Amino acid sequence: MDKTAYLSVYDKAGVEDFARGLAELDFEIYASGSTYKLLAEAGIEAEEVKYSPPVPAAVLKALAGRFPAVSENGVELPRFRVVVANLYPIAAVMSQPEFAIEELPGYLDQANSAVLRAAARDFVNVIAVCSAADYAPVLTALKEAGGLEPAVQKQLAARAWQYLAAYDATVAQYLSETGSLLGDEVVMSLRKVADLDYGENRHQSAAFYALSGARPRGLNAVRLLSGSDFNFNHYLDLDTAYELAQEFEEPVCVIAKHDRPAAVCCGSTQAESLRGALRSEPAG
Repeated sequence: MDKTAYLSVYDKAGVEDFARGLAELDFEIYASGSTYKLLAEAGIEAEEVKYSPPVPAAVLKALAGRFPAVSENGVELPRFRVVVANLYPIAAVMSQPEFAIEELPGYLDQANSAVLRAAARDFVNVIAVCSAADYAPVLTALKEAGGLEPAVQKQLAARAWQYLAAYDATVAQYLSETGSLLGDEVVMSLRKVADLDYGENRHQSAAFYALSGARPRGLNAVRLLSGSDFNFNHYLDLDTAYELAQEFEEPVCVIAKHDRPAAVCCGSTQAESLRGALRSEPAG
């Protein structure tokens, strides 16, 4: 097995330890931009791969098995065995209230997206890593077995493709108008908001998801102030209460049970509305 790795990440959590672990296994490490700077400052030996935006052409050439592949600063690149890349967190940026659509092109990560895609494409020969959660298991397998089982390598590639698909879908749904939901193909990216205590019935597992990049509003902005953890049925009640509350302009409190309104009260303040609703439905 060729002991070569290319690292280029936005989220640098754990990457220093991962690179150090690779170096201890005698891997030749190549890195770009701020990732190379981090490794250099940590005293980890690595070759710097410079390139002109938008994509690192030499890295892509090496991943395609086309040689010689030489970076802009004259570094000749090998065939990489391990590729570590992750992208700018576009969903977190787009969910900010002050974010404007004109800013979007500047945040789109073409370079690492292309690198990760090329690595995941050659999943038979390349270990594609996009999550810090996989650093330790990959290092352990390299140390103990000298490589990864084909099934594990395929799973890492699947995770990379899913990560890329979610990224692309997040951008697409941000740019799309709601009318496009009736198109021939609809691709959505969802992020987990919360694990639920259970589904419709106690033996079912459940979680609540929202559109990636969506600004907190309605059910995806719900916070539990007291009481037991939410389950699926609680979210049905919350949806009923929220939709009914939207019909009023004045402060209002809605209590819902079993997906039906149980009490509704309007008042001059939210506190007054709450007290009135509780008088109507003391059990809450």
